[in-house]
Amino acid sequence: SDGSLLNLKPLYSIITNIEGEHFGYFKDVKSIIEVFRKFINQTQNTGAVYLNIDDMNTRSLYSECKSKKIAYSIEDSKADIFASNIKLKSFGSEFTVVFKGRELGKMQLNIPGSHNISNSLGPIALATDIGIDFTIIKEALKDFKGVKRRFEVKADIENILIIDDYAHHPSEIAA
Repeated sequence: SDGSLLNLKPLYSIITNIEGEHFGYFKDVKSIIEVFRKFINQTQNTGAVYLNIDDMNTRSLYSECKSKKIAYSIEDSKADIFASNIKLKSFGSEFTVVFKGRELGKMQLNIPGSHNISNSLGPIALATDIGIDFTIIKEALKDFKGVKRRFEVKADIENILIIDDYAHHPSEIAA
């Protein structure tokens, strides 16, 4: 929200999306993209940057990344890692993970929406890159129930489902 991510020099970076918000600090979307451009190039050369190329603004930084870079996608099968055979369910999803041309296996998430499939691909790629077995990754994500105030089920009373979600800008609301 304030550009302070530039104080970090990460070993690994995952960029899910870049869009307009926090205009009390940032002048416009271009200034937000510029902060992310600097950030990804502060990622250590011994690490890697994982970029969601389904997001137009994140994709625009792919060619400028100086570190090792991994593209992930739920739309583009040419990405380094992508989800295929996607099946959305009421409160979860199933999909097959393909990493660098090799099918790793089927994944199950217990949080809803294609955006959560997309969000899972960066950590799956990173974990795979550092040598974590896919079975362990699969079990860890299967048990993940989400975070507070992101499609958080508060109650189910007499078939009335009460959900708390802090979505507050257009793409979050759409998701």
